[in-house]
Amino acid sequence: DPFDYFLIEYGNHFPIKGINNLTQFIELLESKGKKYGFLSHGSDIRIPALHQSIHSDSFHKYLNSELNGILTVVSESNLNIIKSSGHKHFVTTTDLVKMDTDAVIAPLVVDSRFFRNPIRKSGKILKFFHHSSNREVKGSDAIDNCLNQLHEKGKIDYRHFTSKVSNSQMVKEFSKIDCVVDMLGCGSPGVTTLEGLASG
Repeated sequence: DPFDYFLIEYGNHFPIKGINNLTQFIELLESKGKKYGFLSHGSDIRIPALHQSIHSDSFHKYLNSELNGILTVVSESNLNIIKSSGHKHFVTTTDLVKMDTDAVIAPLVVDSRFFRNPIRKSGKILKFFHHSSNREVKGSDAIDNCLNQLHEKGKIDYRHFTSKVSNSQMVKEFSKIDCVVDMLGCGSPGVTTLEGLASG
């Protein structure tokens, strides 16, 4: 209640008892006279078939049909709700403007002061790092398979996490590594890429 404007991100995760989906959350906001808008980052509104029709090298061509089917249902549902609402829609990656031509680009930003590290001299073996919130979509298995082989051969030092990582832990990890691998599958460069760049 102390807030007048809400920015709904991803179209899910509602920490309110009795609110289980985007439609219910919007109904609650409107019943209280609140203003709201939407913020999308990727697969929440990226329609696989449309993406493939626009991009000849679309990563959706390489995802299995079951996953593409799930992403289609989710993205089309979210877009229908967003467009029918008539409210502002912000997207953080440029390819998403093709999914909703009325959307406004709101580039991702991070506070580089939290990631700034003294320039350090790399060791003989480069240190690689990968972390993903959605392993199947980001192609994490393929990344792990490739980099683990190099790690086992002593060519690189590879660190990765399969569970959630706190912001403070991510900052700590970035201070130790030379290379960040964000994705090898679906998606545009996101927060992990930006944080890696901020870390130098």
